Amino acid sequence: FGSMPDAVLFADGQRRIRLVNPAFTRIFGYSAEEAVGRTSEFLYADVADYADQGARRYQPAAPGGSEAYEMRYRRSDGSVFWGESRGQRIVSADGSLVGMVGVHRDISARREAERALAELHERFAAVFRNSTMGITIGRLDDGSFVDVNPALEELLEFRREEIIGRTGADLGLWVEPQARVAMLETIRRDGVLRGLEANFRRRSGEVFVASFSACRVEIGGVPCFVGMLSDVTLQHRARRDLETHREQLEALVAQRTADLEAAYRELENTARFNRT
Repeated sequence: FGSMPDAVLFADGQRRIRLVNPAFTRIFGYSAEEAVGRTSEFLYADVADYADQGARRYQPAAPGGSEAYEMRYRRSDGSVFWGESRGQRIVSADGSLVGMVGVHRDISARREAERALAELHERFAAVFRNSTMGITIGRLDDGSFVDVNPALEELLEFRREEIIGRTGADLGLWVEPQARVAMLETIRRDGVLRGLEANFRRRSGEVFVASFSACRVEIGGVPCFVGMLSDVTLQHRARRDLETHREQLEALVAQRTADLEAAYRELENTARFNRT
């Protein structure tokens, strides 16, 4: 009782507190002298919860114990926190209620972590749904799709339900299958893949160049990856055209240089002939 990390209190049949442990003072902020003799109403953040708990647990037909439940409580300084609570009815030999033992654990940190995680999931879901870049979540063991966003559906011309559970090989997305194998091996080994350019095939059969980047994540204990795919066909074509133009320009400059050198040599030969 005295060494328990959770707050423990005993309240009689009229819900007046008769005994508390040291952890009660640490969690709720009230000393034993400040709490004993008062009903437990002052511990609840909402007085309606106090009334509800009385109706549930202090009636003759109430069960002897209770499953854990979560409740908002109030400390002595007025701050509100979430607690996880359990109660156990204490009855006399004739079955009449003597009181209730309550055990309360501060779960504020856990609730805050859950709230932050839910907010993070909500933000990711918003980005996932609304991004103009194709995004996929896949399994690392076989590369099968776990989820895809609308932008990727549009890019590949497949509906989400046609993609989930299948692999890029099943759908014939990779023009060069070995590039898919190399992609998965790189993510497994390095945990990240940046800017892999490869040829992909849409449902219509049209081939396009895409840039693929991904990182390794774990979802529900299963190694997965989150990947982003963008069509870079126009940029790839522009680079190719620029390279062709550069090569043509270099060839033209080389030809002109050769022509100039030939003309210069001819001029020198003419000048030499005239001197003689």
